[in-house]
Amino acid sequence: MNKTSAQIISTVFNPVINPLITFSLLALTDQQLNLAEKIQFSEIADLFACGLIILCLFIFIRLGLINSPDIPERKQRSLPLVVAAIVLFTGFLALSFAHAPRLMQGLMWCYAIETLIIAIISYWWKISIHTASMGCSLVALTYRFSAIILPFYLLLLLVGEARIVLKRHTIAQAIAGALLGIVLTAIQLLSFKLA
Repeated sequence: MNKTSAQIISTVFNPVINPLITFSLLALTDQQLNLAEKIQFSEIADLFACGLIILCLFIFIRLGLINSPDIPERKQRSLPLVVAAIVLFTGFLALSFAHAPRLMQGLMWCYAIETLIIAIISYWWKISIHTASMGCSLVALTYRFSAIILPFYLLLLLVGEARIVLKRHTIAQAIAGALLGIVLTAIQLLSFKLA
């Protein structure tokens, strides 16, 4: 993989874009919701998991607290990630109050908790947010679509390789992010009694 391809993959499967796609798919394919509910729940989730986090990133850039939305410097990651976790937790509350489907609520909770954990880990080690976010999304989509999603787990390899080629992470950091996303999401979603 060359650096141009790696940059495209890294941008397309960004930790802010993954939730946008995932929540939209979960809302729009839920056959128990009418069209108005699908739009409402999708908009709430996308606002908190994507829109507000992008806004926060640009505020942090404007204040000089981070160099870019990708936050390549490990020491700059913790504060923006804690703020993102608070935004995501607020999104969980918004989805709960709106009586969104349990899977959507559970996924927002997972993103919030995992972002907070990554913020703590980032104080010492630069674990991959890209692979963690991808793992989280894939597990939630597996709950909805079952085995049809399994081939898409290969995206973890693609995203991990892209982050390594761009020298943003080591192999260990990419693998650790993926495992954190998959394992913690699976455990947490079980607690939401989705099955």
